[in-house]
Amino acid sequence: MADIQDLCFEPTFKFLLCKLHGYGVHPTKEAITRHLRGKGHRCGGEALRQAISTLTTLPLSSLEMMRNAQPAIDAQPIAPPLPHLRILHGWSCVPCGGHFLTKSVELVQRHAAAWHGRRRRDPPLWEACELQTFFSETRNRRYFRVAIQPAFANEEDTQEHNERDGFQHVHAWREQVDQRNQVARRTNSCSSILVSNSAADVFV
Repeated sequence: MADIQDLCFEPTFKFLLCKLHGYGVHPTKEAITRHLRGKGHRCGGEALRQAISTLTTLPLSSLEMMRNAQPAIDAQPIAPPLPHLRILHGWSCVPCGGHFLTKSVELVQRHAAAWHGRRRRDPPLWEACELQTFFSETRNRRYFRVAIQPAFANEEDTQEHNERDGFQHVHAWREQVDQRNQVARRTNSCSSILVSNSAADVFV
């Protein structure tokens, strides 16, 4: 379907994605209305009524379905990443087969110690990866892995991909992932790689 007020329908997972903010919109009439009235959209009047009328008729997935899915998405990593969702740098627990994903290296370190008995001098049990999530709120945040395609056939294809998916600097991100993996293999703590953040541990 065509974009409506910069919201687009993702047909595979059936969520509304906001092109302005890089995350999904909760699939309820109240949440969609609140989002369209908010910062960046400032939608009102007849335009808002028409948008709500159209968007609420779509076969949207429920939040409960997303929260209860184990893992969040069956086939990972997704390649190319989903259009219009932000790409986040993160970490994946190798023994868990990618079922433990986080943006915080401190959290994956604690996970490796608690669940896999890793000691400080042991080699890292995690690897750098790229993540996406449909929703940014902590209680609805479910990370899944994505794979960035390292190259495209020609310059025109690259421009078309960036315009379609909204992702820039694909080659630079791939280099960053490779560099972080090399650093992770050379250090035991990896505490200097990422600044600590407050995201909760997420099993997917």
